[in-house]
Amino acid sequence: MKIKLSLLLLALVLAGCSDDLSRGKSGGGLTQEVKGLRLYELQSGEKEWIILADKAALYEKDQTGDLKNPVIEMRKNKKLAARITSEKGRIDFSKKLVTLERSVEGESKTEQVELKTELLNYDIDAEKIWTDSSIQLRQYGVLVKGKGFTAKPDLSEIEIKNQETTLPKNVSPAKVNNAK
Repeated sequence: MKIKLSLLLLALVLAGCSDDLSRGKSGGGLTQEVKGLRLYELQSGEKEWIILADKAALYEKDQTGDLKNPVIEMRKNKKLAARITSEKGRIDFSKKLVTLERSVEGESKTEQVELKTELLNYDIDAEKIWTDSSIQLRQYGVLVKGKGFTAKPDLSEIEIKNQETTLPKNVSPAKVNNAK
């Protein structure tokens, strides 16, 4: 069973506490400021994803929120599969879309992949992350740079646009292909 984001927003508004977060970014009228935001979805009683933030400014009218130091954690079989962090973010509850900005870094525990970019989108319903910005991915010592990519939130099934790959001097392409 999925918990609807609108119900979670209502719970956050009722449980929130006030603290300064940059105001006026949304035309929706500030409804609540929350310290220590924790938002998640349950499926069959298990957390599928968790969104954390040091602070959040929630705007009820346009169903959005501005996030400070957001973290997205993806779970598989009750274990942390991937974690993505940034300096700021925005959540659109009606579209179920999270946008992370500034120093976005991700790490997949299951795929052994590290991600760096400046902008990343997470579509909760489509279960995908993407960006049109420049990215860097590192896996098994191999650095891949590109401009634009799409992947599952656990950094599996990655599609990179305009890519450039750099192999370490001591790693052959055959070794990389057999790493898994």
